[in-house]
Amino acid sequence: MALTLPDDPEPNAKREYLQIRGKLSPQTPWQSSEMLDQLTSQLSDLPPLNLDLHAATESDGRSTSTGSPTRELVPIESTIRFSNRAERFGLQHTTSLADDAAQQGHWIYQSNGGGIAAVDYDLDGWPDLAIADLNGQPMQDNSDTDRLFRNVAGRFTDVTDVSQLFDPGFTQGITVGDYNNDGWPDVFIGNIGRNRLFRNNGDGSWSDVTDAVGLKGKTWTTSSVIADFNGDGHADLFEANYCGGSRPYEKPCRSRVSGKLIACTPMDFDPEPDRVWSGRGDGTFAEATDAWMDQRTPGRGLGVVAGRLDERPGLDVYVANDMSANHLWSSDAEGMQEIGTARGVAVSGRSLSQASMGIAVADHDSDGDMDLFVTHFSEDHNTFYDQVRDGLWMDRSYRAGLSEPSMDYLGFGTQWIDFDNDGLPELVVANGHVSDVKRDDIGYAMPAQLFRLDAERTWYQPDRSTLGDYFQTNHLGRSLISLDVDRDGFNDVAITHLFEPVSLLINQTVVGPKPNSAAGMSSGQSVGLILIATEGHRDAIGANVNARIGQQRIHVQLTAGDGYLGSNQRRIAIGTGFNDVLDTLQIDWPSGRRQSIDHVRAGFDYVVVEGQTELFELFPHQSERKDVSR
Repeated sequence: MALTLPDDPEPNAKREYLQIRGKLSPQTPWQSSEMLDQLTSQLSDLPPLNLDLHAATESDGRSTSTGSPTRELVPIESTIRFSNRAERFGLQHTTSLADDAAQQGHWIYQSNGGGIAAVDYDLDGWPDLAIADLNGQPMQDNSDTDRLFRNVAGRFTDVTDVSQLFDPGFTQGITVGDYNNDGWPDVFIGNIGRNRLFRNNGDGSWSDVTDAVGLKGKTWTTSSVIADFNGDGHADLFEANYCGGSRPYEKPCRSRVSGKLIACTPMDFDPEPDRVWSGRGDGTFAEATDAWMDQRTPGRGLGVVAGRLDERPGLDVYVANDMSANHLWSSDAEGMQEIGTARGVAVSGRSLSQASMGIAVADHDSDGDMDLFVTHFSEDHNTFYDQVRDGLWMDRSYRAGLSEPSMDYLGFGTQWIDFDNDGLPELVVANGHVSDVKRDDIGYAMPAQLFRLDAERTWYQPDRSTLGDYFQTNHLGRSLISLDVDRDGFNDVAITHLFEPVSLLINQTVVGPKPNSAAGMSSGQSVGLILIATEGHRDAIGANVNARIGQQRIHVQLTAGDGYLGSNQRRIAIGTGFNDVLDTLQIDWPSGRRQSIDHVRAGFDYVVVEGQTELFELFPHQSERKDVSR
């Protein structure tokens, strides 16, 4: 690999290569016996694998063969379209780098960009936004503070100063979670340097409790997640870390064409092992990295998601590693076991490590399991991992139509989001290179991509001109999150960039007409759910929601981490199309309790409390669809 990098030559690469070659002989084992033993152990508890592609469907509706959905798809006619309303809605912020970075190029530590998180910190039902700033130096506290924007009835106000959310670190990712189980969402900020945890005081202000809760150390933390991994009812904290040591901040790499700074390959630097902190139950943490994790092959982590991903009880953490195998940490009361290779999500279908960045996770086909989509570097394909059996995934990128369209792009943030409320998510990807490579075939700034699922269950890109101006222009896209900014029941998107203000893409999708109805356009409807667990950690990460509308079945899970440097609005959205009612709603809580509710009216957001038989109506959706021409 090092020998193929003309812009970042490594003088010792050839010597190292020859030394490795010199140790190989015809008797050298093709595979490591230690690795084979480890894989055998990880696969030992799986049921026998049935590869019959025509196997019958189990009685619960779950496919026993390919993972294809067994429910009836009910497509509706829609035109998905967005309008960037950031400036109009008062959201004016750039996750800025140092002033000279745009002209002189940027270091590897400047190439990741900054994160964004949706956090309803005042519990008024309008999602607020915390956004990174990183215009100083890594490992120092000389950046402008990250910003907090309060959403007041769909308009944003910068409340950073009055709220006392003050973090001058070189921020990467921001995550949200109720670490102390008091009902108020808190914010954890991952920096290149000292990470910070801010407690929500419940009165509009924040307190930096990093020291008080026992969090220590300085690392290059990218994405992170707050969730209960060991099932003891207390929030834990997982930090995905990138490069270690001081060399990433000392070694410049330059383009042979322009002479400007470019991002070095991360393989030039040692990986920084990930860290996990165990919640003690009194609002403090104890580092549990060595006790919980056996990191024999640490990666350079960028993206992270947490949820009930495999067939085992307990939460799992999936980490997208840059240029090395991805990790799937399966958790239980004793700790975490890394099973990514054994389960098919560590490398591509060609058994190659990829430069992994962002992660989307969802049951994209409502067959009852969670699928994964991972973005990668240009001249390599983004990877779609379809869960084909409980706890086993397969790279189906090419078959699904997602391989070739990604080859000329460098993807970062990505999400599966149902934009037209038909119960099937679309796939959106933020693109942009890490360096200006001065090539005609590979751009620097790049357009974002949106994919829809057709009747043949393959993905296609609609005409960019129908999607709105944002998708027709080039960007250096980074973190991408979903939220319903204006509470109209349609999912919106927020995206950060390098050198460009945050974009707030308000969903202007037009749905209709309703079959067998009079002429005219109708709006698809949805049900929004805010889940509160009473047995265990109240955030309810890993809760599975199954909804039925006639013959249509929809499966959604409440996950956390949310892919790349960001945190989605902590809300489950279920599209109901033209239906006014969900026939049944079934929730499987992390505690094991199953809760069923019949006849849920669409067009509302609800609070669902574990063990309560009634839904609490939070607010009705604003029914008026806005004209995109205004």
